[in-house]
Amino acid sequence: MVGIIIDFQNLAPEININEQRSVFKGDYNFLLGDNNTLVVAKNLDNIGKSYVEVNKNSNINAILESIAKKQNAVYDYVSTTGVSSYLGISVFEIFPTSNVYYTLGFITPKEPVYAPVYRLLNSLIIIGLISFALFVLIVNVYTRKFLGKRLTRILTNVKSFFDFINHKTNNPPQTLKPKNRDELGNFTQILNENIAYAISLSRNDKQIVLKTTQIIDEAERGNLKGVIEERSQNPELNALIAKLNELLEVLRK
Repeated sequence: MVGIIIDFQNLAPEININEQRSVFKGDYNFLLGDNNTLVVAKNLDNIGKSYVEVNKNSNINAILESIAKKQNAVYDYVSTTGVSSYLGISVFEIFPTSNVYYTLGFITPKEPVYAPVYRLLNSLIIIGLISFALFVLIVNVYTRKFLGKRLTRILTNVKSFFDFINHKTNNPPQTLKPKNRDELGNFTQILNENIAYAISLSRNDKQIVLKTTQIIDEAERGNLKGVIEERSQNPELNALIAKLNELLEVLRK
């Protein structure tokens, strides 16, 4: 019969995590024997105790089941000092065909595990806020510098247009050249079309008024042969033309 003697006192420094082998701040290992007894532990007082005595977590049964099935697993864990952590277990055979299995446990607090994620998240939030601030600044500058000027030009032209059609001025507004094919550009194009139409109507009405004045002057001199043939887009003006033509016709009789 061949036996195996393991000196865990000498092996403990190799199992326990030191500063050189530490992955996360506050992490540590433990080793369970074949009967789930602690043979290497951070707290020397726990050596020789059953793992069930030391581990008071609610998922202890699931952990023991994984050990019994010789399955590696990771569990949520609360350390003996009350720190929320992760527990990883790895079950291994100490020697091929020995049928003796030990369990190496690795415990690490959750906070240092997620610390890089939190730093990355904070960095992304800061970058997002800076990007949003730059976007708002760019939009504000663009609105003030470009849209503001365009709106001012359009509003000035709209005012001139209404002054013209309301006969507050005889000077028609100048047409504007659309700078972009956007909503303001479309509005500018519509405004230009209405300005051109209004100028055309104004000129036509002025011709009608001039013609009507000439015919009335001729009628005063006794010439009643004149007829106003011009027509306007203004229904009231057309009604006045019709009445004048009727009056001239009556006078001719």
